Amino acid sequence: MSTAVLIGFLVAAAVLAWWAPPPLSRLEPRSSPLPGWVGKVWGWAAKRWSGRRKVNRAVVRELPETLDLLAVCLEAGAPMTNAIATVAAVSQPATAAILHGIDAQLQVGRDPQDAWGSLADHPDWGPPARDAARSARSGTSLVECLRVHADEARRRRREQETKRARSVGVKSVQPLALCFLPAFVLIGVVPLVASLLGTFTGR
Repeated sequence: MSTAVLIGFLVAAAVLAWWAPPPLSRLEPRSSPLPGWVGKVWGWAAKRWSGRRKVNRAVVRELPETLDLLAVCLEAGAPMTNAIATVAAVSQPATAAILHGIDAQLQVGRDPQDAWGSLADHPDWGPPARDAARSARSGTSLVECLRVHADEARRRRREQETKRARSVGVKSVQPLALCFLPAFVLIGVVPLVASLLGTFTGR
């Protein structure tokens, strides 16, 4: 084997050694500089935040169909309490909890306007809840409003799904680059280095 080729392989080995993950001895867990209670509080907060994000995603995913079902029940002549209970019975836990909260308020005699108003500031249920409160106050039909909100929620859901799909492509660039780095070094860098060294050494 010529000196140029040997040096080229040594350069490739050095690059791969730099790129390779650290040995297990470097990955040994270290004691946290934070007090134990700080770590526990941080873990609890992170878990709560992650759980809340999952619940919010579930509500967004189920909202269009939930509003459509409420509209169908009301259009069929069902009272609001019966419509809410029926839809809650076939909904996933995140949505069912919201509907059960409204139904519980109505069952104890709270004014429908106030019951729906309790969701006025909800990031997803806020708009339909405000229209439901206005409908309870004025006595107008809520069916068409619910269908309009269902279409709008469906559009927002598509936009969020598209955004998440695009972000996956962006986030996958760096791992793919790291996977192709060794092949690039062996195929592209090593022959180039060997050729240059061969030119300089006359071999």
